[in-house]
Order: sequence, then structure tokens, then C-alpha cells
Amino acid sequence: FEFTYHEKDGAIYYQSVDVHLQLKPEYESLQAVVEEGNAMIEIAKAICDQIINEHESNQMRLLAAHDYLILNTAYLVGENEYDNTATSCLLRGVSRCHGYALSFQFLSMLMQMESHVVIGLGTNETGTQPHAWNYVVLEDQGYFVDVTFDDPMTLEASLSDFIPMRSYFLR
Repeated sequence: FEFTYHEKDGAIYYQSVDVHLQLKPEYESLQAVVEEGNAMIEIAKAICDQIINEHESNQMRLLAAHDYLILNTAYLVGENEYDNTATSCLLRGVSRCHGYALSFQFLSMLMQMESHVVIGLGTNETGTQPHAWNYVVLEDQGYFVDVTFDDPMTLEASLSDFIPMRSYFLR
């Protein structure tokens, strides 16, 4: 894995055939950004190692990644772009839809499964708004996974209110 720094926009990018990550953290040094990116990779590898060891089928591995993100991330209401990344989701446990989707894509890629981030409009009880989710290929069949819509947890909610959902898994 390799990150590149683009001085023009102050962002760090990771790019491979299937994964494109952008980090735009508010740090004082490039070294701090690189360290956070590397920490995110190590956490993602550890998550995937555990999932692969515990589950034999790719479907169960995807479900375990889905559930891991739901159980370890709270949906953050707000407009801070730094809270909508794989880093915010995997390292800080808070994110919005794009961060959930990037994290799910990254975990899927590390487990050698095809996943793409889809950006469009999502509709829920609050209306229609920009949204991101995933498209995965499992046994030559395409499915949608929306970890965000399956996560009922926000920072304002309590654990007693938490009910895990799988309504948007492999649809």
C-alpha cells in the first residue's frame, strides 16, 4: 500500500485498481497523516484477518465486515468532510455514508472480494439526499450493500436503542 501527497489540494491519496481513498485530515504535518493512514491499514488488516479466520464463505465474510462497521461506528450527523472517510470510520468510530462505503470497500478488497462505492441519491424518512453505498460481486452475481442505512446508531442514540439491521445487505 502506498499513499501519495498532492500539494495542490493538501490531500493524501491511496489508489489501486479497485480502491480509491482520499484523506484530507486537519494535521500539522505530513508525517501525522501518513501515520494515521498506516494505522488505518493495520486496523483493517486485523479486522479482515479475524473475519477470514472465523468465516469460510465469502457471503459470511461480507456480512461480518458489514456487522463490524455497524457495531463499531456511530453515524455522525453534520457536515465536517473529515468525518466522512474510511479513516474516521475505522480509526475514530464515527462517519457518514461515504466513510461507511469506503471502509466496506477497503475491507472487501483486503479479503479479495470485488466491491465498488456507488454515489447517488438515497431516500429515507427525512427525504432524498446525496448518499453512498456499495455494489459487490459475489459468485458472479451483483448485489447492493448499504451499511449506513443498516446502522441505526448515532452519537445521540444509546446502546439500549441499538437494534442491528441487515435490511440493505446483499439486495
